[in-house]
Amino acid sequence: RQAAVAADVASKALPSGWEEAFDERGVPYFINHVAKETSWLDPRRHDKPIAECVGSELAEGWTTARTPDGLRYFVDHLSHSCHWYAPARVYKIHEAALCA
Repeated sequence: RQAAVAADVASKALPSGWEEAFDERGVPYFINHVAKETSWLDPRRHDKPIAECVGSELAEGWTTARTPDGLRYFVDHLSHSCHWYAPARVYKIHEAALCA
């Protein structure tokens, strides 16, 4: 499902003034020429807030990556942190800790 969502997003045109580029590792990033800013977040994505995510759905500001060994992990670009668990599980872990 996630691959289908990524393909659907990639098939849409970037907003006016945006450009997709790639870093030296081939990881895509986005340039907003109007605001003169760059972002790891694709402006075409409209992800859910983390509290609404189920299973391995990606939350707003999250992407997936792989280690050199091929293990998948989750990157939260908003907090600049990485997790082995999907956003929904990370949210539940933090929520449980706050309520304890």
